[in-house]
Amino acid sequence: MPESSLRKFIKNRQGRYAEMVPEKTEENVPTSVSSSAKPAGEDDSSAELPPIQSEPITALLPIYNDRATLQPTLEAWISVLNSLNRDYEIILVDDASTDGSLDLAQTLAEKNPRVRPMRHETQAGFGACLRTGLESARFPLLLISTCDGCYQPAELTRFLKWIDKVHLVAGYRSMDSKRYKRNWGERLYHWVARIIFGLRLKDPECWFFLARRLIFSRIPIQSTGPFAFAELLAKANFLGCLMSEAPVSYQPIPGANAKWSNSTLREKLTGFRRVFSHPDFGPAKLPEK
Repeated sequence: MPESSLRKFIKNRQGRYAEMVPEKTEENVPTSVSSSAKPAGEDDSSAELPPIQSEPITALLPIYNDRATLQPTLEAWISVLNSLNRDYEIILVDDASTDGSLDLAQTLAEKNPRVRPMRHETQAGFGACLRTGLESARFPLLLISTCDGCYQPAELTRFLKWIDKVHLVAGYRSMDSKRYKRNWGERLYHWVARIIFGLRLKDPECWFFLARRLIFSRIPIQSTGPFAFAELLAKANFLGCLMSEAPVSYQPIPGANAKWSNSTLREKLTGFRRVFSHPDFGPAKLPEK
């Protein structure tokens, strides 16, 4: 990206957010990420978005040594997606697991043709898993989460209620009806993302995310590691995508690998430096939906 574009990327980091009035203020409903909301009845640019709530869904679930939690997590996703009465696919991207996760994924896929396992021959990282999955995704709605059992698939039904008004709905973690408490490394990372990229989201490390897939035509994932999630949110922010957020139940499972949820600050900052130095927004084509 030319130097002038990079300066614009930083200067305009506050972006354009969805300005919506939440129906309620309780913790279990989505809230706007805007610093101020428009009164009901005022013009809202989100109304221009075509409806997409009832469209087919691609669930993209990266795997790394998740054999212990893979089957119950996948079965829960299948149950939820079946209940929506629409077409769907589940893409499982195995990042060179060593615990037999891929073998189990292939066995489970034999029982359901909508489950599509894929594999990296060498470990490449969370961002690489997203790139692999996005290249194969076929449906208008895209759900990204993990197979480590930390998130509940049933949360998807609430996110679908809001996707017609925005380009994406991001989750933020809650535990036992309380906001997830970040450690010092997560707090530092959060403020870096907020100051440099203007991400005013409550939790840019929550691995539960629903979006219109076409926005990714302008959001190529450059990071190979865990910074990829914050990267796609930052780029969506810069491009003016309408965004909202909602709480999701977060329950770490003792003994689970949870590599994506427990990534280190060093791993995240490595991706941050790459994106900050040479941000890439792909071809100059705005999403149609």
